[in-house]
Amino acid sequence: MTALPERRTRRTAVGAIVAVVLVMVAAGLAAAGAMTVANSKAGETVAGETRPVIAFPNTDNAGLAVLDDAGQLTALIVATVAPTGTGGSIVTIPVNADASVGLGEQRRPLDGELDAVIGDPERFFEAVEATLAISLQYGEIASAERLAELIGAVLPAPVNLSEPVIDSLAAGTGQVLPAGDTLLTEQTAIAALRAHDDSGESYDHHRLDVEIWSALAANAPAVDVVQPPLDEFERPVPSSTIDEVFGRLWSGPVQVRDVVVADAPSGIGGDSVIIDRHDSLLVFAQASPARVSTPNPGLVFRLVVPYSDEQILATEGLFGSRSELARGLIGELLFLSANVVSVDTTPQSSGAPARNLIEVADERFIGDIATLVPLVFGESDVVVAAELIDGVDVVMTLGEGYLDRKARQGDAEFDDEAETGDTVADDG
Repeated sequence: MTALPERRTRRTAVGAIVAVVLVMVAAGLAAAGAMTVANSKAGETVAGETRPVIAFPNTDNAGLAVLDDAGQLTALIVATVAPTGTGGSIVTIPVNADASVGLGEQRRPLDGELDAVIGDPERFFEAVEATLAISLQYGEIASAERLAELIGAVLPAPVNLSEPVIDSLAAGTGQVLPAGDTLLTEQTAIAALRAHDDSGESYDHHRLDVEIWSALAANAPAVDVVQPPLDEFERPVPSSTIDEVFGRLWSGPVQVRDVVVADAPSGIGGDSVIIDRHDSLLVFAQASPARVSTPNPGLVFRLVVPYSDEQILATEGLFGSRSELARGLIGELLFLSANVVSVDTTPQSSGAPARNLIEVADERFIGDIATLVPLVFGESDVVVAAELIDGVDVVMTLGEGYLDRKARQGDAEFDDEAETGDTVADDG
């Protein structure tokens, strides 16, 4: 039977209160953000400002698209060099990721976007930037010969494939590589990345792409490593070509990260998937904060999630990891029209403090944030930042106050669901 009317009313009232609180916070952060934009002094020295200003590393990155012999997109990555100037990360992107991020009435898979702008690579990579909410330093659509130049430094490389690589355009059986342990040579690696199996959907081949890029990354550093030149501040000089980006990438340890995706809604999906914006933002906010876009009208945040493993375990399953917690927090801030450009999930040996610490760049933000933010994020100390980060309005260092808030919220939802749950008759 359904819940009693008075319980349904109570649940509706609680939901309405939470909604009002979130709208209030969103309005406050958006208003403060609008003031930030209106009074922006980016690139200028603010008169009377004596606090030190630091900047995120200008990490080199490049988008690389791979085509098959029919001109169809078969693989797509974003490579980012570490701040040290060697090594870094590769993020694998499904070729049929929706460029509208699930917001349009029709899906716009990136492989379709490439078909529409085949003569204009710049427009294609603009679509990639919009999909991932980042800026790219370089973008290239690579031929087989060009791909050989960019990945040759880490070949040959051993790989263990979960299934055979099939290319519908290949002669004979179409098998490029067998399942199991095999060796990626220059010829087979290029053939595998350019392979397209038209017996399924575009996403079907993606797992193999991840396995191939992971094998290449595992073979770094390359034999012939490069050392980037340094500027007067001992920072790596920016790469001047995409060749330099990959040369520096393969000269140190490289991690491969795939983004979380969801199926497109039925009826309008077609052959496409939707990238989880919270997850992709977490990935790039960790790897290249200086290149994360800020499309929302609200404040710009840096998040520090310093919980120890013991503190995460003490949540009794509420959070499985610091990264999982950070993804959820990013989602909350995006809902509030804020922007997140930087995330640090490095644990502190002493664990997170008792209360959240919220450091604001402008003291004009303190009143609104001190009133509104604790309602959503728990007990917090709001102070004016002693040092500034270029482009960041708020540094939020999470404490046990956030965990306590989430635990209370979870208990309230559990109790409410128990009270309003359906009653099953006892058959005796």
